[in-house]
Amino acid sequence: MTASVHEWTAEEAIDLVKDAGKTHYFDRSTMRGFNQRTGDFRIVHVVDEQGRDRWVMYAPSFWDNRLMGYSVCEFLPQEETVRGVIGPKPTTPEEMDEFLVNIRDHLYDPEDN
Repeated sequence: MTASVHEWTAEEAIDLVKDAGKTHYFDRSTMRGFNQRTGDFRIVHVVDEQGRDRWVMYAPSFWDNRLMGYSVCEFLPQEETVRGVIGPKPTTPEEMDEFLVNIRDHLYDPEDN
């Protein structure tokens, strides 16, 4: 029998990371620099090639009302933090869609460290 996976919402993940105080990724001043709010973030659950549950969070970043790209990070609930995703960051909605389709190939693998 397979154990059920807690399906995190972006808000739950952000609250956990902020409460842990291990990163400034979701600090108001950091997000202000990217013209983002916590409500802009979305979270996607994927299972990587090793069968591990992974959560990817992303949000568009704007400057002068122009899309500059996307902030993309991996949420690590066990560590109560986030880390950057290795690889080129999407800069258009189409690239973001393609990135999400191919996410398993772009995730940072902790075993590679």
